[in-house]
Amino acid sequence: MSPALHSDPSQCAFSDDFARCARNNHGIFGPTGLPDELFGVRFVGDAMPCSAAECVKPVPAGNPGWLMPLIDLILARSALGDHAPRSCVTRRIDLHVHPDRLSDADTVRGVARRCFATGAMLVSTAELRSPSGMVLGTATGNFVASDSFLPVPYEADPQHIEAGSLIDLLELRFDPDPHTGTLPSGPRTANPSGVVHGGVQAAALCAGIEHVARTGDGGRSDIVSVGVDFVRPLPATETPLVFRVTPQRAGRRFVTVEASMFTAEGQIGTRVEATLYRRGR
Repeated sequence: MSPALHSDPSQCAFSDDFARCARNNHGIFGPTGLPDELFGVRFVGDAMPCSAAECVKPVPAGNPGWLMPLIDLILARSALGDHAPRSCVTRRIDLHVHPDRLSDADTVRGVARRCFATGAMLVSTAELRSPSGMVLGTATGNFVASDSFLPVPYEADPQHIEAGSLIDLLELRFDPDPHTGTLPSGPRTANPSGVVHGGVQAAALCAGIEHVARTGDGGRSDIVSVGVDFVRPLPATETPLVFRVTPQRAGRRFVTVEASMFTAEGQIGTRVEATLYRRGR
């Protein structure tokens, strides 16, 4: 690690919080089910008001969608604070990334800190850094406290899955119109409560957004920010979920795109708005 990073107060705080969380590590992997294994997420530990995890990039790409299961996990656990072992429902997540740094990173470490709670609403923030301390992004989460209990953590069997993109990893299928497609549902993408993992839905929508942007103008457009609204839980059944991508505004440098995930009957579950930076314009 360079001397400059050693002298960076924010890096020192991040490293200290990550180490404190690691000391409370119980050897647990995949605390929210199979999707964490799919995305290579390892829960490091809690040291309230902080929570930490790390993720090995599952695909060789810079699309920030692969960070969503990691972010959802640590933001929620830190937001709970003294409410644990009670649970919470994710309402919204905002993520901002440096696309070039993220593209070069093979491993991402995240530390989340609880900001405040008012009534049933909980808010937390997170930093994302490489193991060397490079800042990769920041995130904010908004949650609603629930009376249900957190699922019992288990020691998973992390598996390395060869995939060239998020589309391959999630087995997404696009219609002849590239703006619509399907996400397979079922145990592979479900959390312990039997609904499709919110991080998986967000990752799939980010993949759809990138696909539409690439087929639209043929140039390179990098996602730099993502806002995710979780409208309602979508049950994990054998029926695929449907997603739709809708370009909104196109400027000289930035493009705004929306995408939504639905049941086959048309019930909306998750909505994403992403800002993309257009290269070479």
